[in-house]
Amino acid sequence: MINLHNNNILVWKKSFFLEACFLFFAGCLAGLVFINNIFIPLLVIALNFLYICSIEKNNNLTKIFVLGLMFGLGKFAIGLYWIAVAFEIANYGSFLLGFFAVFLLSLLLSFFTGFSCVVTKLIGNHFRSNRLGLVFIFATLLSLGEYLRGSVFGGFPWNSVGYIWSFSHYTLQGVTWLGIYGLGLLTYLALFSPLLLGIRPKYALFLVTPLILLFLFGTSRLLFFSNDEDSSISIRIVQPSINQKEKLNINLRKDHFQKLVNLSKTNLDKNQKTIIIWPESAIDFDLEDHSSKNKNLFSWIEYQHILISGATRRKYDLVEGKNKLTNIYNSIFVIGRESELYHYYDKKHLVPFGEFIPLRHFFNIGNLVGSQMDFTAGKKNNIYSLPKLFPSVALLVCYEIIFPGEVIQGDRPDVIINLTNDAWYGNTAGPRQHLSAARARAIEEGLPVLRSANTGISAVIDSYGRYKYLLNFSREGVIESHIPQKIKPTFFSVYGNFPFFILCILILFLARLSRT
Repeated sequence: MINLHNNNILVWKKSFFLEACFLFFAGCLAGLVFINNIFIPLLVIALNFLYICSIEKNNNLTKIFVLGLMFGLGKFAIGLYWIAVAFEIANYGSFLLGFFAVFLLSLLLSFFTGFSCVVTKLIGNHFRSNRLGLVFIFATLLSLGEYLRGSVFGGFPWNSVGYIWSFSHYTLQGVTWLGIYGLGLLTYLALFSPLLLGIRPKYALFLVTPLILLFLFGTSRLLFFSNDEDSSISIRIVQPSINQKEKLNINLRKDHFQKLVNLSKTNLDKNQKTIIIWPESAIDFDLEDHSSKNKNLFSWIEYQHILISGATRRKYDLVEGKNKLTNIYNSIFVIGRESELYHYYDKKHLVPFGEFIPLRHFFNIGNLVGSQMDFTAGKKNNIYSLPKLFPSVALLVCYEIIFPGEVIQGDRPDVIINLTNDAWYGNTAGPRQHLSAARARAIEEGLPVLRSANTGISAVIDSYGRYKYLLNFSREGVIESHIPQKIKPTFFSVYGNFPFFILCILILFLARLSRT
């Protein structure tokens, strides 16, 4: 006798398994948009498929969470694939081991997608929402999920959906009001508009309209209100393009330092006020060691010049009558003539497994940069007024530039300086995604961004997010320019993410009114 009940369970389980697999594949298609913007149509299809499978189907909350989790897993695994390259470059393991690490990171990040799906279902049932209301709720929850992902447990706000407009600096101008999360919310609404085409076309138009208005705002802002004036302060951004495997070779450190010096000195006007900018970790030796071996390393710097460089700062404590290394910091130093140290800033947002090992007492392993000692997070704010009538600067190391609303930690400066070493990730999507984040911060804050990257992409970005100068990946050279002028404080620079939260409340209120 055939057990029909057991057969039905097997069919149901097989159907759910296939659905989860399809959603993982859809997430992979969605992740492609963070590699190249031409894949936006695939993102539209993938997100609408996620909505239909997780929100409109009559699944229990556990299944809804799993479906959202699978979608997020695919999206993050593809969008962050480049992290795996660092494992091979650092001789920390093969690319496969690196991708396994990416898989685990993606699994953790995808929890926010799964919870967004579950909470959407709960609120939708409570509101008894129709499809329009559910779309309002889902777009809002996905955006709030991105905000939480970028905030809790140290945060990882990489590849928020608002960055898909990094190719369009007209649309990207919207972050001056709403920040990257607010732009992401309006983007989600527009991407879900096909769901309403077959029901109420005017509803679909309603979902797209805010993004269209934002584009028109951005166009008018750049056409009628932007200016191209630069300050009188010259800058020289140095991109040495040193392969990361060579950079890790201690026998080549003197050669690398001399390369930076040579690029900095060539045709440098000694009478012109100039800020020379080197990348993250450009200097490998201890700058606070004032012994004779370091005395003349910066004698080439003229009185009118200032060097801003990444370096490792070391702290020693007296233990049993001997100096013992107790802390290391990923730092930025401001240096004058004859090695005069004006200032240092220590990186606050450290990279898990790259600069410190979470729960190290359980995992007695070295980090990706090859150290058995964790880097220590800094405590100083990042604003510094340069001496000799130079401007005030906000100093940021590497991925500190990706945290919206956190790049200014004091009085508003004249310019943001971001030092990074994207050589860890090779010629992948990673350095380009990093550059897009720097561009968004310039627009949000209304401040120019000067970016020095070891292998690229170095850039001068004005206060409207326009690339004035770019030095592409793997090119050796310098960018010679003047510092673009800052503009008046933007709405976002004053109120931060508060407008985004107000927008979320407004859209949830509209969802409450959209009932079956």
